[in-house]
Amino acid sequence: MDKPSSLKNKMVTVFRQYGREGLTTRLFENMSQWRKDIIEKRIVLADGEVPVLGSAESPIRWLLLTTDRLVWRLGDRTLAVPLREIRGADVDTQTVEAMEGPKEQWRHLQVVTTADQRQSVEVEEGPPFFGLWHVLTFLGRIHNGLRKGSAEKKPG
Repeated sequence: MDKPSSLKNKMVTVFRQYGREGLTTRLFENMSQWRKDIIEKRIVLADGEVPVLGSAESPIRWLLLTTDRLVWRLGDRTLAVPLREIRGADVDTQTVEAMEGPKEQWRHLQVVTTADQRQSVEVEEGPPFFGLWHVLTFLGRIHNGLRKGSAEKKPG
């Protein structure tokens, strides 16, 4: 099995173990064509880059996780982080503190990079949120040599 396919399979396994597809957040191959079109019209995949997870609410609110990077658009900003630069993910504490609901309503993740930068990502609440959180944590572990039980905060 080639490396992108193997990584995709591992990410899908983690997503399914800790979350599941929702209305707007799905495994890329399971997304409706019009949601795929929102994303595909806005980014170009590199050779060998395989889409894994996608979320598309509108042309100004979408996300794509591939075997190479996490790319998302929120409002007028499109951001991307290569997977090798992801150290992990955490909840956006400012947003959580402002909410008065259970964690099943959380939508905002902070992607933590190896340069200690934090980028806010909005994702569908509930199982899709927790699935993506675990996938990003998994990617941080495999790309940065972290072991289970390390100092990284456990999702959920």
